[in-house]
Amino acid sequence: MNWKILSFLLLFFSSCYAQDGNIDSLSKVLQKVKKEDQKMDILLELSELVDYNENLSYKKEALALSEREGVTARTEQIAFDIANMLHDAYQYEENLEFCLLYFKKFKKANLGFGRVNMAFHLGVSYKMIGKEDSMFYYCADGILNANENNEREKQLKSQILRNRGYEYLRQSKYIKAIQDLEYALKLLGEKNYSNITAVRMVLFNIYFDLDDREKAFAELELAAKAAKNARYEMLASTHYYYALYFLKENPQKSLEYALKGLRMYEDNKHAYGVLFMKNILAEIYFELGDLDQAEETNLFITERASKLNVEENGAVAMINLGHIALERKNFPLALNYCEKGWLFFEKGSSYTEKKKVCECLYKAHKALLNSKEALVFHERMVTFDDSLRNENAVREIYRTQKNIEVEKQKNAFKTAELEKELETSKKIKGQQWVIGGIAILAFIILFILFLYYRSSQTKKKAAELVLKEKRYLDNLLHNMVHEFRTPLTLIKGPTEELLKVDEHNELLQMVNKNGDRLLSLVNQVLDYAKIKSGKWKVVNEMTHFDSFIADTIELFHPLAKQKDILIVNNSGINSTLNVDNDKLFKIISNLLSNAIKYSNEGTEIKVSSKLKGTQLIMVISDQGIGIDPKDQKRVFTKFYQVDSSLTRKSEGTGIGLAFTQELV
Repeated sequence: MNWKILSFLLLFFSSCYAQDGNIDSLSKVLQKVKKEDQKMDILLELSELVDYNENLSYKKEALALSEREGVTARTEQIAFDIANMLHDAYQYEENLEFCLLYFKKFKKANLGFGRVNMAFHLGVSYKMIGKEDSMFYYCADGILNANENNEREKQLKSQILRNRGYEYLRQSKYIKAIQDLEYALKLLGEKNYSNITAVRMVLFNIYFDLDDREKAFAELELAAKAAKNARYEMLASTHYYYALYFLKENPQKSLEYALKGLRMYEDNKHAYGVLFMKNILAEIYFELGDLDQAEETNLFITERASKLNVEENGAVAMINLGHIALERKNFPLALNYCEKGWLFFEKGSSYTEKKKVCECLYKAHKALLNSKEALVFHERMVTFDDSLRNENAVREIYRTQKNIEVEKQKNAFKTAELEKELETSKKIKGQQWVIGGIAILAFIILFILFLYYRSSQTKKKAAELVLKEKRYLDNLLHNMVHEFRTPLTLIKGPTEELLKVDEHNELLQMVNKNGDRLLSLVNQVLDYAKIKSGKWKVVNEMTHFDSFIADTIELFHPLAKQKDILIVNNSGINSTLNVDNDKLFKIISNLLSNAIKYSNEGTEIKVSSKLKGTQLIMVISDQGIGIDPKDQKRVFTKFYQVDSSLTRKSEGTGIGLAFTQELV
């Protein structure tokens, strides 16, 4: 059949019958076609007239035809359309399988656009199923192999950079995120409005996360400006971010933006967009204290999220409903909602969400007198709170690094300007050499002073950065130790219960004893961190000193008896003193336990005390192994031990004396 006649028939049937759903006529035309490229055209034409499943089926049939004589540029385009369809339908698992197959084919055939397109979709699909390493691998492949002289590949590269930048943001790698996103903007040019809007909104998220509200708002304004020339959903999404920006400082203004965005999505029947805006509306209503509207909105989200298969949105709504129930003192209902939300967030997500759900569960269990469960979730809540402080420390380090970089850039610019001025001065006419010489000398002096000042400022900022990093590491140590407390508590509870039944069980006694010892070490490290952070409060009370010392020493007699050591109390203060009992007990305990640990068997430890004005002087002396003079200055250094070898006889962490010194 002549192709011109076929084209006429195709147009005729499309115009006369396709609008009425009569696809049979086009199918009859397809059966009469012999050439494969003509069949492909009709299949692709048919795919635009049917529903999603048939559309996908027709496109896959056309794709198979395009490969009869090897993969071609036509194969690239059809695969591009299929991958986009699967992506838009949130079919990530199916898209992953499809793109892996065609990534290999396009790579083997050396087809750049096809390879980069598959790498883009693989990155998205792996991200959605939580495989970040694979996501970064295919993002890097797409970025490295995209040809920036090819417009389609350049656009894909910008989208890959945007996706990777967003993932860096989720991992708090802000500098890498900004680098990727600024590169993406450079590739996009000036008129790719939809993608420009998307990149600007990720940049907004970064600066909003860093609490740099000025830069965040500037990026949001640029995103909104680009969105006016983009698709409606891009403009609607900017209303979400305006609502987020004003949520805390002006909830009423935030509500206006959210409702405006919601109307845009509803008018265009965009189900996912409606759900997107309902999320922020739920937060706004709660912030405004309108619990009825907040509850209604969250119930809508849980129902719709289930239908749209958006699990995280439903889980967030469950947690919000739990907090609403807490506000209303309906603790069983709060527990029910939050336990459903915890099933999702326990597997992953941010520390903010984890802390929020643990806080809800802790309060509900506490109100219902479920003490054991309340303790578990309180420990988790504190742990996630510490992790959030670590994230804040990372943000602070980032800001300091950026400030130092800015200062360096300013220095380099000003140095270049001064050098330029010096060069200009050298060109002054001969008769002005005296004046020029004086000017050059003045410039040199000013330049040296300027460099000295800037150098001192840079060193100062660098020192601040080192201090912040040290605090970050201290926080990290504190959190690691904190992680031990929950499992220790959960070990000790059952052990103590078992000992009540079988109190002579030596294995249980050993577990309980070592559990006590480890818990004591954990608490000591946490107390030390509390002192270093300035959070330890002094609580003085009137105490009869001699009785206090006698009671404290009495606690150590069983330990001393194991080595046949005699503790002699020579305290000579038979009066009442205003002291912090907790601090004083920890100081004496640390020194006494050290003395017993390092004393020889059958020796004597003396405890003496006296008042000198307003100062209390205590001396604890032993007949132990002694300390080399060169080590004596370092015994109060954190984690330092005189004998740090693997074969040392005495156990310890090296923190006891450092802790004691801080207490003093």
